[in-house]
Amino acid sequence: MNTGQGDYIMLGSTLGFMTSTNEVVSDVERRASSFCASSGGKALEVVRVDTIAATEVRFLWGRLQFRCVKQAQDSASM
Repeated sequence: MNTGQGDYIMLGSTLGFMTSTNEVVSDVERRASSFCASSGGKALEVVRVDTIAATEVRFLWGRLQFRCVKQAQDSASM
């Protein structure tokens, strides 16, 4: 979801109570990174990460606020 001013929000969730917070955040970061790469070879810049723990009525979920920024060129390859 585009929030304006170049920021995006991507949500992620689990389908089980045994999934860790790290797994949810890693999945959302992976998907956001793919989104940035597909939009002109840009890199992911994380702005904010929020997670909500699983309860009896809902699964663990995470929200990643990010930007897609131009990748810095590797000076070692020149």
